[in-house]
Amino acid sequence: MRRLTLLALIGLAGCQSSDRFDLVCEGVLNEKVTFGSITTHKKIEEQTMRFSIDLDRGVWCYTDGCDEAALIPIKETSSADLLLNDRVNIDRSSGYVEQDWGTTVFQGRCDKARFTKPLKAKF
Repeated sequence: MRRLTLLALIGLAGCQSSDRFDLVCEGVLNEKVTFGSITTHKKIEEQTMRFSIDLDRGVWCYTDGCDEAALIPIKETSSADLLLNDRVNIDRSSGYVEQDWGTTVFQGRCDKARFTKPLKAKF
């Protein structure tokens, strides 16, 4: 019986909440170019961005620098969108992402991936 309980606990430890996931977003970083009242985009480079999302805790981070101290509160969630902050919006149906930094904008598509747990400080 103990063995079955231990195996069940090990199995549960590997399960992931559907509210904790990563998003791998591939797209293009563009420079915004304005001529009078018209704004166009000039391609700078293709990029891949990865976000770690924890809806259970209401926080997110960029996975390349994600630790407990770097977690950022999610601004707003709905069944339609994830508004991570004032600059990052992700459409939950299509996976379309736009990250607008004023003079540059990243636009692409995201796919769900295995959750990357934020690192904890060792000391």
